[in-house]
Amino acid sequence: MNEIDFAMRYYNYPEPKMLISYDRESFFSPIENGFRITFDTNVRYRDFSLDLREGSYGKEIFNEDTIIMEVKTNGGMPLWLSAALSDCKAYPTPCSKYKKSYLDSQKLLISP
Repeated sequence: MNEIDFAMRYYNYPEPKMLISYDRESFFSPIENGFRITFDTNVRYRDFSLDLREGSYGKEIFNEDTIIMEVKTNGGMPLWLSAALSDCKAYPTPCSKYKKSYLDSQKLLISP
């Protein structure tokens, strides 16, 4: 709590400006330490009504059929996964949910 209090004072009591939510399925390996894969769908945001008690709704920022897969590992990617992703022609692509939401919200502000 001391660290949170310090950060709040240091940054002059920041307030939330955007809420980003998504549906996530997460899988981990009981064998390979620190290995996890997540799949996010239904990624949405809102820059109003930011109270979490108001539920998880907002404007979708990707196509309905978009699935974001994140691979997290303490070390290198397991060879079996690297081979499987290669076979599927799936390659790393940067993706920031916040950046995409922010750019979309700015587009709404400047469009006629």
